[in-house]
Parts: sequence; C-alpha cells; structure tokens
Amino acid sequence: DQQNMNPSDLPQFYTAAMWFGISLKDYRRALSMIQTGLDFANTFIKEGKLDCNWPNDGGVYFSRANLLRAKAQMLANLDEVDDAIEAANQSTSALWEIWTSPTLKKYWRDTGNGGFLTLFGQAILPVLESISRNRGEEEAAKYLPWALSALASEGLILDELSKGASVPESIWLNYRRILLGHRGEANLHVGLATEAFTILSKYPLDKSLKLNESPYLAFLFMNKSKALTRMGRFTEAQEQLSLAMEALDWAKKRGNMLSSYRWLPRYSLGLLLEAKGDLAGAINAYQDAIDIVRELYANLVTANARREFLKDSDEVYSHLIRLLLKQNRVDDALVRLEESQNKALLDLFGDSMQFPARRFPTDVREKLEKLKADLQNLDAPATGPGSASDTSRSGVDKSRSEANRAQRGQLRNQYEKLLEEGKSRITAGKSASGTVETGVESWKQQMSKSRRFYAELAASADVTTIVFQTRQDPCWILVLGGGKTLAVPLSAKSGPIRAAANKFRRAVVGERGDWKTRARELGQMILDPISTSVDGKERLLIIPDGNLWYIPWMALTDAQDQPLIAKHQLGLSSSLSLAGALLKKPPMPAPAGKKPQVQNFADPDGSLPHARQEGTDLASLALNIGTWEPVLH
Repeated sequence: DQQNMNPSDLPQFYTAAMWFGISLKDYRRALSMIQTGLDFANTFIKEGKLDCNWPNDGGVYFSRANLLRAKAQMLANLDEVDDAIEAANQSTSALWEIWTSPTLKKYWRDTGNGGFLTLFGQAILPVLESISRNRGEEEAAKYLPWALSALASEGLILDELSKGASVPESIWLNYRRILLGHRGEANLHVGLATEAFTILSKYPLDKSLKLNESPYLAFLFMNKSKALTRMGRFTEAQEQLSLAMEALDWAKKRGNMLSSYRWLPRYSLGLLLEAKGDLAGAINAYQDAIDIVRELYANLVTANARREFLKDSDEVYSHLIRLLLKQNRVDDALVRLEESQNKALLDLFGDSMQFPARRFPTDVREKLEKLKADLQNLDAPATGPGSASDTSRSGVDKSRSEANRAQRGQLRNQYEKLLEEGKSRITAGKSASGTVETGVESWKQQMSKSRRFYAELAASADVTTIVFQTRQDPCWILVLGGGKTLAVPLSAKSGPIRAAANKFRRAVVGERGDWKTRARELGQMILDPISTSVDGKERLLIIPDGNLWYIPWMALTDAQDQPLIAKHQLGLSSSLSLAGALLKKPPMPAPAGKKPQVQNFADPDGSLPHARQEGTDLASLALNIGTWEPVLH
C-alpha cells in the first residue's frame, strides 16, 4: 500500500526486486521496483524519518545503499555497463558517506547493521563481471583498482568496527572471510587466477575444523577450484571439488540445509572438464548435477525454497545444451532445453497454480490475512544482507527483540500450518471431483522426461519455430518445422548480440532516426544465418532468450532491409512446451450468448508508451467490428 508507506517497508522493495530480477530474470521490472523504493527512501531522509527497525538504527540510509547495490546488479545483468558502474559508485559512496559523516557514523556501530559491510563487494563484483563479459578481461583489468579500492573501504570500516566491540570475534572473522572471498573473485573476474588463488589461500581456517564436516567451506573449495582451473592445474582443482562434494554430501547425511547446494560442485566439475577438453566427462558431470536438481524439485515443496537453492541451476542446463549441440546431438539438446524451460515455469507458476490462495476455504483465507497483518505489525530487528549473525542489541532492546523474534516465529509457524491446511483441503476437493491442475502436472511430467513438445513443433507443416540460445557463448539458433530440426551456430558472440539488442531497443523506443541501422546490425547477427530456413515461411513462432525478449521483433529487418512483419505472421512464446500446447489446442468457442474476447496486453513496465497506444487501437478496432469484446491489459 504505497499510500501508507513507512520506513520499515523499504526492505520489501529490495526483496521484491531481487525476486523478479534473480529468480525470474525480469531485470527491468526489478529496476522499476528499485526506483520506487529509492524515491521513498529519499523522501524519508528529507523528512528526517531515518529508522527502519528500531530507534536510532539509521536503517533508511542502509536500505537506500542496498537498493542502489541491487540497481547496479540488475544493470550489470542487462549489460548496460556504464549505468551499472554509476549505480555501483552511488551505492559504495552512500555507504562511505555514512561512515565519514560525523552525524551518521554512529549507525554503523549498531550491531544490526554490520551485515551491510558486504554491500561493497556485492555492488562491485557483478559490475566487474559484466565489464569482463562485454568488453573482455583486458578492459576489465583496468577497473580492478576501482574494485579493490571499494573493498579496501570495506576493510577499513571492518577493522574499526571490530575494535572494542561487544560482538564476538567469530562474527568479525566471518566478515573478514567474506571480504577475502570478494577480493579473490575480483581477481578472477579480470583473469588474474594466480593472484586470486593466492588471496583465497589466506582464508582463515580454524585448525580444529574437520573440513569434510564443515559444509560452508564447500564454497571456498569451489572458488579455489575455479582459480586453479584457470591456471591449468586441473588435478588440484578437481581435488578441491572433491572436498566440496564431500562436505555437502556430509551435510545431506546430517540433514543440513546446505545439502541443497550439492549440485553446485558437480556443475563446477563440468566446467573444469570442459576447460580440460574432456567433453564426454563434462556432459556426465552436468547430467549428475541435473539429477540432483531434479531430486530437489521433488523434495523442495515450495517455489520459494527452490528459488533460494537452485537460482543459478539454469547455467547447468545452458552449458549442457551447448555441449550437446556441439556434438550434433540436437534432439538431446532440445530435451534438456524443454526441461529447463519447464523448470522455470514451475518456479514462476507452480505454487500459485497448484494451490491458489483464492481457492482456499473462506475461514482459512480470513485467518491467513489476520496472521499476515500481525506479522507486518511486529517490529522485529533485522540484520543486513550477508550478515554473519543475527546478534541483537543489548539491554532493553535485546529483550524486546528476542520477544518479538519468538512471537514472529510462532506466527510464522501458524501461518505455514494454515497454508498446509488450505493446500490439503484443495487437494481433497480435487480428489473428490477428479480434477487436476493440467499446467502444473504437464510441467512436472516434462521435468521427468515423460512428455515432450519439441517434436510436435518440428512436425508442424505451417508454423516454423525459431529458438534462440544467445545468453552465453557459443550462441545457437534452433529452427523447428516441416518435419525437421536444424541447429545453426552463430559467429556473433553473446556480448555483441546483447549490445546490439540494447541499441536497437533504445533507438525504437526513443523514436530515433537510426532505428533501421540498429535493426540491420542486430538482424545481421541473428537473422541472416537462418535466412534460407525462414524465407517463404508465412508463420514464425519465436522463443527469445535473454534481452532478446525486450526488442520489438516486428521492426527487426532482414537482409533485404524489410521488417519481419512485412513478410511474416509473428508469434512469441516463452517455452517449447507452451508453444506446442498452444499449437495443439483447438479454438475455444465463446460461451452461448456471449461475444468472444480479444485479450490485448501492452506496456507491462511503463517503458513502451507506443505499445500502450497500439494496444488501445487494437481494442478499438475489435470493438468497432462488433463481433468481439476487447479486453485491454
């Protein structure tokens, strides 16, 4: 409710933005949320409303810096490098300003804000990686002093805060470990593997630890393995991964939640073997990682849990698909591609479609709403992101926070039990009526390889499906239709494709006169290589990838400088399974006595005003025909 915003609501903008950006890859929607949060933060600061969780915590300043950090990450993911650098500078400057200001410095000493130290690295590293990805490691190396300077600021604040503080030394040691890891990653991003390994080897370890019984150390082993792989020391790198696997496998035996990351070292092993040239071994390692991902999808009940532990598992599929295509195993690649897309659909829609709260019994819904209100009214202190502890303030504040935390835990337990009750009552109703949620069941079947749609698309005689795989190198296009499947490797790299797509989109949205030039630049990269496969085809169904989702496909021009819409009927789909299901689905007649509806969707995030006008015009046309009922979204 943006009409009644309080400073304590600011962290929700960060949470929502990260969900859209990291889990759903909708970076522009995330940026829109971040900007709204920043506007509120700036307003609160002007009004002198500075506390988020408890008196004198200065949380609004840290929430603002955290939102700027998230902005840098989203822009880096969009490969808008210069804007990402600016946002990262704004975030680190905001943090440093809190430290250097005589009136604000006290907020850093609040034990609940210690975790915000890690924002320096979290702001810088995604941007440095984006620079390397788009401009090369040599150019990225020029920014290494910039990155290390920001991390030096983090270290300086950490050293000062740890002097004479009441917080246990083990907490500060954890922050130092995080800082050391950030320094190692910075060097890795610019290709300095030897320097990264030297830094990571200084990681402070308690000699009493049994390494194979400390699952959190798996992440250190994986980073060291990455550096050793870059150095060509494959045997040592593989030894580090074995330690990581052992630590996480041990976590599974002990019921530790970190066992949900067991797929990660197998994925890293695939990267190592791929770099070594052992493609068969890499494929096996990636498949082992995917087997664990499948297992987790069966055991992690909610989409929230899957997003937390499996948010980067798309990368496993991406690497495996490209290796299979390289070996000309096109059908196997399409199987894995369809599986990965259905995994994403389960993440996005699984919970809401299978157990929609709107279908809970009325008494359950009313109780849930009351519990939600009670939870929102609790003023429980929160630690900053990346915090190594949830240590509370001392004295009265500590007692109050512990009481609130206990109450919050009780309310959450009640809330979870009510959710389970609502779900079970829906399930019981379905069993009695014999109905199932066909979308969810279909995606689950496809995750288990029991049903595939790509073959139906390939068999289509009147629709040609074009599937882009351009988020990573090497880039490919898959063309399905007329009884054939064709895999076309692209000479263009993912970075130039992303850059050309961004330029084309900005030219069209900005009504610039060079839009045709930008359209042709991108068309040369992604249309010309498949021109012989689509020439003469009337109906094209496009499944984009990455930021190709954001371009106006109708305006993209072919080798004859003609917009696609001039020669083809165009459709877009998010996955092979949805495309296949839509092509198979027979037309649905309107209910008796009612006009069929035309659903118009336009301008989802407010950045395409002409698309909004187009949607309005189409709705008006349908209305004027008189036989349709237009619905504009």
